[in-house]
Amino acid sequence: MKYFIDVSADATGLGKSLIAGRLADHLMDCGLPVTYVRIESRRVTTGQRPDEVFIATEEIARSHLMPGGIVGVLAPAFDAAERLAVGDAPGAVVIDWAGGLGGHRLEALAASGIGDFLHVHGVVAISAVVTTAVVERLEEAASVLAATADYAPALQRLLVLNHRIGGFDAPATTPVGRATASLLAAHGASPVLEMPRIAGDSWAYLQSLGLSLGETVRLAAGDVAERLGCSTMLAHACLAHCAAWHTALGERLDRLGFFREVSQPEDPQGAGGPSGSAAVRPDGGDRRTSGGDRRARSAG
Repeated sequence: MKYFIDVSADATGLGKSLIAGRLADHLMDCGLPVTYVRIESRRVTTGQRPDEVFIATEEIARSHLMPGGIVGVLAPAFDAAERLAVGDAPGAVVIDWAGGLGGHRLEALAASGIGDFLHVHGVVAISAVVTTAVVERLEEAASVLAATADYAPALQRLLVLNHRIGGFDAPATTPVGRATASLLAAHGASPVLEMPRIAGDSWAYLQSLGLSLGETVRLAAGDVAERLGCSTMLAHACLAHCAAWHTALGERLDRLGFFREVSQPEDPQGAGGPSGSAAVRPDGGDRRTSGGDRRARSAG
């Protein structure tokens, strides 16, 4: 299988990088090589992945000087997508867009013709749009989904509902309830991914490590405590919260139709069942599991 996933939202602070990283981890856990493209300001120095392709947003201001304009600036991303599409090997490209680049993103999708190109080559091409339960963000998500359908109709759409600041079950008579209902109606039958909140605001605390969440949950509590100058027990609790989220979201991704073929491969031993997500062992290692590990369960 081959995947191209474009993760976006108009605003910042909605969890785009968090879900983009989790999608990349999920596909790698399923055995696919992943090219992770991060489009971000050079001023942002946390959460980098060791093998990521970085495109500075500052370069977009120079797009009028580049052959192909915005497509020229984003050449590393489009080159990776083309290599994936025309090659024989399975794999994935995940693009993590910075907030505030909605217009540039649409221009790039339309000018490159990437949706049709990937469709012709049999790549599963997905545009994931992230929102939180705030009226303005819900309205923006509806706008992004509609614009994506116009500019790149060949991209399948995935709506990600991030519960970071609250759920999406507000009464229908409230502004949030009305905006949620309107968004879901516009999204139609396309898939929706519910993204749970990480308990205890633990990820915000661990982000100072400067690692992605996938890398962080593979660390031992003692190592984290030493790096952050905190107690081992506090480090263990924060890691448990993040590991529980990592495992829970992996199980939800397993159930999405997009990923069912790679998430639930045929078991040659006849055991069957989903392959699951990489989960954390108490010693900081990782293993394949469908049920999480002791540390993740301790936070549940």
